[in-house]
Amino acid sequence: MVCVVLPGTALLAGLGVTLTPVLLHCAWVFAVVATPLVLWLARDAYRSLGHGLQGGFLVARSGTFSRDTLVLRRSAIAAWTFTDSPFTRRSGLVTLTAAVAAGEDGYRIRDLAASEAAGFAAAAGPGILAEFLVPAGESPVAPRDSRQFPGSSGRTQQGLHRSGKSPAT
Repeated sequence: MVCVVLPGTALLAGLGVTLTPVLLHCAWVFAVVATPLVLWLARDAYRSLGHGLQGGFLVARSGTFSRDTLVLRRSAIAAWTFTDSPFTRRSGLVTLTAAVAAGEDGYRIRDLAASEAAGFAAAAGPGILAEFLVPAGESPVAPRDSRQFPGSSGRTQQGLHRSGKSPAT
């Protein structure tokens, strides 16, 4: 709501201060009329949002003015993309995009909880994310001493601290 109503109100108020007081009245009228309208549209968009797995299909629904329902065969999913914006990241939401062989941009599943998105994607397209997910109860990072990179001999190179002294001294 703030991203929609506030810029228009601020623009009208700024022009009202510099040009004519009539625009100041337009600013508060715009804020009073636009705020309930934006809240109603946001509530409607939230109510029509949904996703789920039904048999061999992924079903997603979204939209305000036109409610779009997506039914996608789960075996057709080739890859997943997780995207967010600063606003959705702050709200703890992500958008999943299912890439399939047909089409250009894939199919978007909007506003999933960030904590549940990886699990939903793994359930919807079995085997696609398996190598990237950490099983429950395991540490996501290997212990520091046991890591060895391909092509390395296992020895570590000693560097200098910011003070110029060797780490061993």
